[in-house]
Amino acid sequence: MFIPRHETEVLQKKLTQAIENGIGSTILISGEPGIGKTTLIKNFMDNCDSTSEKNVLTAVGSCLDMDGVSRGFLPWREVLIELDADKAAGKDEEKKSNFKKIVKTVFDEAGSQWLEAIPVIGDISSAIFETAKSAKKDELIDVETGDTKKLALKDRLKNVAKECTGEWLNVIPVVGNLSAAIYKTTTAIQKSKQVTYSQNQQDFFIRVMSRFRELCENNPVVIYIDDLQWADISSMNLFFYLAKNLKDSPYPLVLIGSFRPQDVKDGRLNPISGEMERHPWEEKMNNLDRYEASELIEVSYLDQNQVGSFIDLQFPKNEFGVKFKDEIVNLTRGNSLFVRELLLNLEERKIISEKYGTYFSDETLDLSTLPKTVSGVIKERFQRLSEELQEILQVASAQGSDFSLELISSILEENSFKVSKKINTLQQKYSLVLKSETVYDKLKKIYNFTHNLVQKYIYYQMSEDFRLDLHSALVETLEEFFEGDEIFKIAEPYSYHFGVANGIIDENRKLLLDKNQVSDEILDEYLKFQKTLAEDFHKNYQFEEATNKYLELTNIYKIRNYKEAEIEAMLELCKVYTYLGEFDKTISQLELCLIEAEKEDFQKLIGIICLRLGEALSIKGKYEKAEELFEKALKIFEISVDKHQVATLISVKGSNSIRRNNYEEAMKNFRESLKTFEEVGDQKRVAKISGNIGVIYFNKGEFDKALKYFERWLKINNELGDKGNSARALTNIANVHRTKGDNDKALQFAQESLEMGEDIGDKINIGHIVRLIGTIYTERGELDRGLQFYQRGLKIFENLCLNREIANTKFYIGDIYGRKEIFDTELKYYSDALKVMEEVGAKRIMSHLYANMGLSYLKTENHTKSLEVFEKGLEIANELKLIDMITVHLSYKTKVLITLEKFEEAKIVNIEAIEATKKLNRKDETFKIRLQSSVIDFALGDKENPPKELLEMLSQTEVKEEIANLNYELWKMTSEENYKIEALKLYQELYSKIPNFKYKKCIEELSKT
Repeated sequence: MFIPRHETEVLQKKLTQAIENGIGSTILISGEPGIGKTTLIKNFMDNCDSTSEKNVLTAVGSCLDMDGVSRGFLPWREVLIELDADKAAGKDEEKKSNFKKIVKTVFDEAGSQWLEAIPVIGDISSAIFETAKSAKKDELIDVETGDTKKLALKDRLKNVAKECTGEWLNVIPVVGNLSAAIYKTTTAIQKSKQVTYSQNQQDFFIRVMSRFRELCENNPVVIYIDDLQWADISSMNLFFYLAKNLKDSPYPLVLIGSFRPQDVKDGRLNPISGEMERHPWEEKMNNLDRYEASELIEVSYLDQNQVGSFIDLQFPKNEFGVKFKDEIVNLTRGNSLFVRELLLNLEERKIISEKYGTYFSDETLDLSTLPKTVSGVIKERFQRLSEELQEILQVASAQGSDFSLELISSILEENSFKVSKKINTLQQKYSLVLKSETVYDKLKKIYNFTHNLVQKYIYYQMSEDFRLDLHSALVETLEEFFEGDEIFKIAEPYSYHFGVANGIIDENRKLLLDKNQVSDEILDEYLKFQKTLAEDFHKNYQFEEATNKYLELTNIYKIRNYKEAEIEAMLELCKVYTYLGEFDKTISQLELCLIEAEKEDFQKLIGIICLRLGEALSIKGKYEKAEELFEKALKIFEISVDKHQVATLISVKGSNSIRRNNYEEAMKNFRESLKTFEEVGDQKRVAKISGNIGVIYFNKGEFDKALKYFERWLKINNELGDKGNSARALTNIANVHRTKGDNDKALQFAQESLEMGEDIGDKINIGHIVRLIGTIYTERGELDRGLQFYQRGLKIFENLCLNREIANTKFYIGDIYGRKEIFDTELKYYSDALKVMEEVGAKRIMSHLYANMGLSYLKTENHTKSLEVFEKGLEIANELKLIDMITVHLSYKTKVLITLEKFEEAKIVNIEAIEATKKLNRKDETFKIRLQSSVIDFALGDKENPPKELLEMLSQTEVKEEIANLNYELWKMTSEENYKIEALKLYQELYSKIPNFKYKKCIEELSKT
């Protein structure tokens, strides 16, 4: 039942804007329980197609209140299912309903794999449905007896859905049309299964957002997340990410989220401390407000006329007086749930009666004697039910907002048909429950309470002992339904009921171990499921939930004095912190772990901690301390003869050496670890280290050797079927050919990498490849073509909201404008990039940016600014010990000083540059600095040695630009015509291929004389 409200007009306006202009928006709906938020939005969504004359894809995700917090990405999982079904069904509601059931089966069977299927679920619902529908004569064959039996459509659907998860290949014993159809379906699905696995939560968020953007290309989309106050933190983070992305780079999506303001204000219980803490949704709302990324609508109470309309819709033909209606308004204050429950209560009490199709009210009744709250009305209605109906609702309430008919039947030891009839009575006559479309493996008949206030009242009106008995009964019943390891499919609800039943936690998940005696056997069983959940949270990118779960585990281990297990849980927590990029937290926790492990002399743990702590310190630039820890770990692993761990440690040492620019040491480490991984057959590690060795050779300028290792990296990835890393290997191969000057070959490999990236939908890698192609065209002198690819890459990164990559791409675009001699635009792009890099703390790239900015100022003869910028870049390079950038900035600074004819000062700076190049081992940089050294010496009065040095250098190089530069400087020193002619010819040749400001200036100078 829906009463028109003005809030619908706001929502319709946002949808119209999304359809007509492609500009979506985020709407937050605020209101107290029962005020009608969900009804309002669902009615709007039901009418989207008719009001917009468009096939609008709509989806609702509900955050279920189980102990106050919904479960892992549950609402987003529902949204993806509904959008897929809506897209496949068009405007056919029956098809949509069928498709939703099919896709839900696919998702439920897939477990955590549903996360990786996001980019490819597409129209599989349609394919599955058509497959099952066409297979009318399929049979199930018992492989042991050879007997056959007909399969019902429902069973065929389930089998096809199972097949599509990829876990059930070759185990569906069916023949005839279905097996052929399954083969076709599965082949198509397998092609789309080659996805790149997310490395972190942001990768996962990007994948979800990309899926929504793809859907929006052909249809406007409306998504509603209900009851955000119960959402898990990861679901809230995803909502925030999508809302901010929608604001930064609009597309036709209307994102709606509702919440209860009082619940947010009250905070959320910390189950470990037992204290109420700030609600996580409050921070998300504040940030959305700060970014101006959402609009808040506070749902109003129903006014007198609207309540009157509500009553008339409930009782179409009535003789109610005005006084009766007014008293209902006054009592309920216009809360729609209160109005609904009160009217049902009055009807059950015969205060509202029906005669010949007309409803009458007892006008003598004083309504002020009725319950003053929704809960009071629910209490009256519940107590009026028969004992057997109350019993059913009590068992249901212990399960949560969702409940299963099968579980109720089993616990009450009653025929499921009889229970179904009673639930039907609760649904049809009393309007207390609803049929749910949710389907779980082995639990097919799922229902919901009409409102969570109904469930909460029934649950808490029972005595504590009775509630505990119900939780115990649910544990036993679930064990009967899910035998053996199958129970881990429902680890979350099962462990919750198990924990409550055994006094480990209360119904809000607060730990009770310090109050209750729990045997080690029972606690170990509980911990087994908590560890599984923690691992699943981590694997499914729910890092906040994983953090809380590991904290809970460490707290339990601490209470029971399980010291080794406590340290191991802390180590897992540190992995989560590392994924979140919180290295300071990682380091502090690992240091605590090391202290505890050394107290107990847990040698193996000490080794692992030293390895992890060393790696974290290395990332933070504390290389010497890292090396000390690596050596300590190495001794432990060598004593324990753990070859794989030794190899892992040596590989990490290699990464530490790269960060220190010690390529020789890094190479030694990688080669040693590579040998071990080859021996033990760890091909994934072999591939990774081959790529690392290739990078070292590339950085050293040994391109043929780099190519050899990149090709090995590619070969192994292809054998492993890892398309993501194959594409990255191709990108590196393309970069080698580009650096060697073979841009045609580079373009060929880059295009191959791009095709592979597009095939697997890896948008981040696509952005990188597109940018590389832009660089290739730029270096070929095709500046406009290069700019097109850079801008395409920029758009991809902007859509993904990857600020660091946005800044990097602006850096490249700035370089194009510098080559075009549009220096103001060049500096603008550099400045934009610099702001972002400062925000994210990307200091190495900042150092590169300062180098390019300094050159731009040098070209415009703003020498003061140029020196200032080079000095800033040099300061960062020294701080991070970036030998390559130290060399670059010293070289450029020398160049400015030579231009200003400050030769004494230039000589001092150039000597520093010479010392830096000795550590760098880069031929190109060494050449530039030697050339500048000769120019300085000549200017300071040595007229004999510099020309000799330049001639010696000329005999040692085949690089055209270097030959041109040497001839130019020899002409400046000797005034000999042959050097001038040769320099002019070479600069003109170089400029014809790649327009360059320096070439142009030299050509102008050489042409004048």
